[in-house]
Amino acid sequence: MIIEDLLYKLDSSKVRVIAGDLPEGYWDLNGSVLLQAPFFAFPGETITAQQSVELSGKIAKIDLKGVGDSNPVGAIIGTGIGAVTGFRFFGPLGAFAGAIAGHFISGNRKEVDVTCELSDGRKFVATMDPAIFQRLKEIAKPAIEDQNSKSDKKNKS
Repeated sequence: MIIEDLLYKLDSSKVRVIAGDLPEGYWDLNGSVLLQAPFFAFPGETITAQQSVELSGKIAKIDLKGVGDSNPVGAIIGTGIGAVTGFRFFGPLGAFAGAIAGHFISGNRKEVDVTCELSDGRKFVATMDPAIFQRLKEIAKPAIEDQNSKSDKKNKS
């Protein structure tokens, strides 16, 4: 899991589902399709089939629940791994450079916590980069506006 967490830190296009009706884990947003990211596999291992969710026109509600920095433990782990790797290959000066590089590679980026409800009734809670949240809002906009116009027509009747 540590390797997956470090790879998640490097790739800001990942969505981490933490609860709900979708399987927990890392997902990729590819256009308007959310694809379950494959588990880390060693060379020669087979990867199981991915689950996908089409989001275009299917997001009933999306809410921002919080904004914060990513887990600081990841930055500490990245700093430690960078220092050890740098020391191993380049000595004390390499340890210093590796620690700095490890901190910046794995360190503090902004994340948002989001709840999302799909039109088929499934719900999930996820953390993601703010840019991914903006993309999801753009994907959701036509469906939400359509729902709002239908409810406005009902209220006028």
